[in-house]
Amino acid sequence: MKNPKVSVKVDTNEFIWDKNEGLFTFDGAPALLFWDSAIELFFKTIEEVSGSDVSITVFEATGFRMGHLVSNYYQDRFDILEVIEQYKDIYRNAGWGNVEIVYFSLEEKKVIIRLKNSWEHRIFQLMDREQSGVLLPSHWAGVFSGLLKENMWYKTKKIQV
Repeated sequence: MKNPKVSVKVDTNEFIWDKNEGLFTFDGAPALLFWDSAIELFFKTIEEVSGSDVSITVFEATGFRMGHLVSNYYQDRFDILEVIEQYKDIYRNAGWGNVEIVYFSLEEKKVIIRLKNSWEHRIFQLMDREQSGVLLPSHWAGVFSGLLKENMWYKTKKIQV
């Protein structure tokens, strides 16, 4: 094999495919790529098995835990304000849509985030649903709970649909 590793840098984010090992990394951490249709199937399966009410709780708990994990990964690498500034690139570059931190106050421990063309929004479009996402808002609650070391939750004000 000519070059067993392929590396692409987008802004400050680095994606590496190690063809010999069958490994993809994003900023040094092992990662996965999925098609939206595969995630749609995952969502539908969880809803089918657990019911729509329980599935919302499952998605929220999953999103929050994922967000908390992300905050742990980035908080030790950068100052909190640098991390917040970099998140828009990190998430966009990973295919999560456009993220805008509209408001951030360390004193108030308040954050306002605007998501546009998120993968969750795309999945709901595939599922022909006009509903608000819960996994990504709870994900961001987990991110900022970890970064600010404060239990936080979310309130959706407006949805893209």
